[in-house]
Amino acid sequence: MKKSRKGIGWKWGIFYTVVSLGIVAGIMVFVTHAAVLKGPDYWPTDDWHTSTPEKQGMKSEVLAGLFDQLEGQHMHSIVVTRNGYLVAEAYNQDLNKDAKQHIFSATKSVTSALTGIAMDEGKVKGLTQTLYDIFPDWIAFNTNEMRRQITIGELLTMTSSIHWNNDNEYSTNRMMATQVWPQYVISQPLDDVPGKVYTYSNGDAVLAGSALEKLVGEPLSDYANRKLFQPLGIKDVDWATDPSGVTNGAWGIHMTTREMAKFGYLYLHDGVWDGKQIVPKDWVSQSIAPYMVQESKEGDKRGYGFFWWMRALNQKDDIHIDNEIYSAIGSGGQRIAVIPKYNLVIAITGNNMEDAFFSDNFIVNNVVASIVSDKAIKENPDGQKQLNTKIAQFAQTSDPSGNTSTPSTVKP
Repeated sequence: MKKSRKGIGWKWGIFYTVVSLGIVAGIMVFVTHAAVLKGPDYWPTDDWHTSTPEKQGMKSEVLAGLFDQLEGQHMHSIVVTRNGYLVAEAYNQDLNKDAKQHIFSATKSVTSALTGIAMDEGKVKGLTQTLYDIFPDWIAFNTNEMRRQITIGELLTMTSSIHWNNDNEYSTNRMMATQVWPQYVISQPLDDVPGKVYTYSNGDAVLAGSALEKLVGEPLSDYANRKLFQPLGIKDVDWATDPSGVTNGAWGIHMTTREMAKFGYLYLHDGVWDGKQIVPKDWVSQSIAPYMVQESKEGDKRGYGFFWWMRALNQKDDIHIDNEIYSAIGSGGQRIAVIPKYNLVIAITGNNMEDAFFSDNFIVNNVVASIVSDKAIKENPDGQKQLNTKIAQFAQTSDPSGNTSTPSTVKP
């Protein structure tokens, strides 16, 4: 039975453009994060090394407090790493560290990474390359020539201006009822000139994935395995396609929670893994620059880059130049959060259908707040016992709303 999945980007109605997309003019403005990271002691290609929180400058008892914030949140698993060491890990009774889970729209951030890799190889001409250049035979380009202007950059920032109705996943459900999803998306009307309107859109990501697959000349899952997953030691990744066999750039990847953290760790280190540049450094910087900022009625702000979300540690602050927290986020609360200032990567899975950003508060108030030093602090057996007790209690819970280790046919 398919589950109805709420989207993640359109509940906040107020938004404004941070960078008036230089993509349109062929100029890309980007911001680099300025954090100076401690060099890795090792690379977790085979697996993560574990550590007590105290050895990484964290208080176990504060970290344990995050488990008191989970009532009604439907969290399924969490992995917390600092300085490349796994300091906390928890799964509910239906999962374990080897369980592959659907990361939903966090898939989009993988699509973004692969676009940067392909651009570095010359397979993608650039952010201003148009869909029309890639698919000149698509009939939709003849019925509305303005569609010919849509670029790769506009798809990545969800500013194609293609109409997309997110109410009850209306457009996504209509798309899923067709055989060739990219054809459905490109046939939709435009709300404005391409580059002018931001709308969180599975359709833009579907088009980005199909364009990338055409340009690399092989199934996107195969390209991802060779260029991205295998170097990180991520194995047996399942990635869904549409009924015609086109890889879905919007959702569909299944990973373990530990593997999700590896992807975040790659971005924490500017696309480098074990001495090799996997994702171009400039692409990482561009991807986590906020090209749009949404503001809620309560004044909370979050930005959107190339299929990545970002925010400040204080969510009411303006988006900081170093993007204090940037995340790959999927419906239900799937999240890969990277916090360069503290050398932190946090991976989370869940099934919170009301708020995909439910982890915001405990990431700041428990994970970040547990950090008291950049060096090891005195071991705290009582605090570690408290943390281990909370993890063991969480392992006895189950989510009646369902887990995410389900086939790729579920919605985004």
